[in-house]
Amino acid sequence: QIVMALLLLTGLVGGLVGGLVARKNKDNDKNDLILSSPAPTTLLPTTSPSLAPSAMPSAAPSFSAEAVALQQVLVEASVWDQGQALLNDSVSPQYQAFVWLLTPEGGALNNPSSVLQRYALATLYYATGGPQWKDTTGWLSSASECTWYGQTPRIDTHAPNSALCDLSDNVRYLVLNNHNLIGTLPPELALLREIREWRLSGNDLQGPAPRLATWSFVQLLDLSDNQLTGPLPLPQDNASDSSLFGASLTELVLNDNLFNDTLQEFNLTRVSQLSTLDLSRNLLTGALPDTMASLTRLQILRLRENYFEGEIDDALWQAWSSRLQILDLANAGLGGTIPTELGALRQLQVMDLSYSSRNRQGIRNAFYGTIPESIAHLQDTLVELYWDDNQFNGTFPQALTELTNLQILEAKRNQFSSTLPPSLANMTALQNLALHNNLLTGRLPTELALLSNANLREFQVGTNQLTGPIPTEWGALTRLTRLFVNTNFLTGEIPTHIGLMTSLSSFVIHTNLFTGQFPTQIGKLKQLSMIQLQNLYGITGTVPTEFGLLTNMARVRMTE
Repeated sequence: QIVMALLLLTGLVGGLVGGLVARKNKDNDKNDLILSSPAPTTLLPTTSPSLAPSAMPSAAPSFSAEAVALQQVLVEASVWDQGQALLNDSVSPQYQAFVWLLTPEGGALNNPSSVLQRYALATLYYATGGPQWKDTTGWLSSASECTWYGQTPRIDTHAPNSALCDLSDNVRYLVLNNHNLIGTLPPELALLREIREWRLSGNDLQGPAPRLATWSFVQLLDLSDNQLTGPLPLPQDNASDSSLFGASLTELVLNDNLFNDTLQEFNLTRVSQLSTLDLSRNLLTGALPDTMASLTRLQILRLRENYFEGEIDDALWQAWSSRLQILDLANAGLGGTIPTELGALRQLQVMDLSYSSRNRQGIRNAFYGTIPESIAHLQDTLVELYWDDNQFNGTFPQALTELTNLQILEAKRNQFSSTLPPSLANMTALQNLALHNNLLTGRLPTELALLSNANLREFQVGTNQLTGPIPTEWGALTRLTRLFVNTNFLTGEIPTHIGLMTSLSSFVIHTNLFTGQFPTQIGKLKQLSMIQLQNLYGITGTVPTEFGLLTNMARVRMTE
């Protein structure tokens, strides 16, 4: 039977080799060589499709004429110079995929029109530890690659962990997020020329990301949360780079990798359709290039936790103005002043220019100067502001109190001065106000009590130069969970109305000039888990026994 099978395969050589020279004229690229259908025969037995994956290729005939012809096609379609060598290397993913194609499951002889597509997917399988993937249903089976993972082919939306095709059976979407892919991405992926979306986040992919010049139709590339290194998969800023990649790209998500470029190396004008660019938590350096001003369609820009340098040019602020919704530059090493053009970012919802030593990488930003009054123009959209650890100065921006949709305002460790304006009460959506470690003076505004029916949860103004008492009216803030007024010059007695703030979990008032005794009403704060009362030298008397009712207490500090 084996001899008969070999004789039958030999009889197919003429038809197969004759079909190997068909070419597409789509882009006059030698990589477009495809297989045409072999001469029909009734002598070969057929096999029913099976969705059972084969972990390793079935035994293939020793290099017959068919195998040699197929190998020639794969070499000529190869996107790099090592194609021939890898196809002769018995341990390479390319060789394993080639041998699989020659098996009944691979179907190279029965369905040559899809051979390059199946070869590309099989190479990915072997290059990234396919047998150890979380789910291999259908992969490397005789069934159409459009049904691998058991998904219905020819649908126009992607589904979790699937290979989905268009009406011509071209793979359009490949979704393998969090799927235990381990290894490197093979350059043969460039053979999937009709691909629209790649989603491979949350795996253990290593090495460089391939530069896939033929991916002219790719709209989304998500390689986030891997271990990829080397240059970014972007068009080079030189005349010799004829790559088509990026022409249709709208979302590029590469965060949480080890890319170590400067953006100056790339021609960002060739990805001007981008609406999402996420390069967070990499090892990127240098200044932001002028070509970034061409990204006028950006809606989401995330560059946090990198090692950039330099100031953001006003031209970039102007370029981002029309559509930008999220600007995340935390721990990125950037700086400069905030121009009046900020007010033109009418779609902006989140702005993060902060620094946090808790983040695992990145360097401090250096934004400085005053905040332009034009920020008030963002009152309809702005929801979150993070300015921690910069060098902003001047009076506390009155314009901020016009942001009636703002929920979070964090501007810790800056140099804002003046008093807290009573108009804070206008910020009815405010949930978190954190201004500690500034130069604020004056009294705590009693008007803040007007937010009693609002959503205020955290109020942090420690380490400033505030004076006067804690307003008794603040007892109405029954939804407040965290109150930090420590390290100021506050005076008077601790108000008994504190007992009405029944949602408090953190009460930090140490290092002030309070007088009198600790109010017994603190014992009513059943949710309290942290209280800091040290360095209150004007307080007399004993600790109330009611403190023993605080059964959720985890941290008490009453002495230095």
